[in-house]
Amino acid sequence: MLENMGWKVYKISETSTILLSSGVEFSTLTKDQQISFQMNLLKVMITIEDSIMELAASQASGGQNVVVICDRGTMDPSACSLNVKCFFIDVDRVDWIHILQQMSMAEAKLRDERYDFVIHMESAANGAEKFYGNETNSVRSENMELAKILDQRILEAWNGHPSLHVIDNSTPFDQKLKKVVETVLLRLGLEDRRGGKFLRKRKFLLKGFPTSWNSEIGFRDFHVEHNYLISTDGSQARIRKRGIGDYYTYTLTIRKNQKDGQTIEVRRTLTPREYEALYSQRDPSRSSIIKTRRVFIWENHYFHIDKFHSPAPGLVLMEGFVDKRKTNDDSWLPSFVKINADVTGMDKYSMYYLSLKETQCM
Repeated sequence: MLENMGWKVYKISETSTILLSSGVEFSTLTKDQQISFQMNLLKVMITIEDSIMELAASQASGGQNVVVICDRGTMDPSACSLNVKCFFIDVDRVDWIHILQQMSMAEAKLRDERYDFVIHMESAANGAEKFYGNETNSVRSENMELAKILDQRILEAWNGHPSLHVIDNSTPFDQKLKKVVETVLLRLGLEDRRGGKFLRKRKFLLKGFPTSWNSEIGFRDFHVEHNYLISTDGSQARIRKRGIGDYYTYTLTIRKNQKDGQTIEVRRTLTPREYEALYSQRDPSRSSIIKTRRVFIWENHYFHIDKFHSPAPGLVLMEGFVDKRKTNDDSWLPSFVKINADVTGMDKYSMYYLSLKETQCM
């Protein structure tokens, strides 16, 4: 589909399948050999991805639209380090951190910076059991129960990525694939002319930031700062700084309204130097938006809760993507947050409106 729209598409196959098909039998490996294999698996993944990305960047610099699609991501191997024995691998969380230290890599950088967006397609083992099998991958050895655990562990490994999308099994497989296509087009800023769209972003005003939290639900908190840039063509352009401690990622988002009423957003990752250059082009009529963002996964939906510090201190909003057919169904919403109102589509709760210096504090 993207090729028909003039894009060059690179597809990177699952690295572990390539290595496992060479005859590796984990049941015969020692603990040290297993750790070594996991480290080398990660190294090979990074080498392959970097090689293709270098080629893609070269073509993009010449004006070609390029997208690189990876079957797996570099955080996936960590799923086998969360106290789960997979493929007979006995590698725990401590071992995973040791692997990263040996490679001089930070986990947050590995998770948040390598990929512009991550799509997690829920395993058929969760909710579509009759379609689960090993026929499509000869080296896959996990049974259905282990597949369920691994699927959840992989999803948890990506919790915290700036743009994580979860495609669950609530629809037939053909519609599941259509959701993936819709997500890709949305993230690339391409107009979706297929009709029958499934996903919708919902926004909720909360009564406050959660003061208690279910210990079984993992979350990550980030400092986030948005700044709108001067625009002369009617589009909205903003830069974002997001991170914790000394580690931050930077993003540019350009939002344009089409004649048919559809809104197109284009995002790209910035280097720190690019961010600083754009920071000097801030719109003087707008304030910086500073907030704490908590991200978490609930019932296979990825949510973020924003607690505003400036402007509108104390304002708390929650956002998440949902199947449009659940518009009047609140069962997908977290049960432990206190919702004041559904404010989806209300301009007064948009960052663009809130950033205006003349806007009254809420």
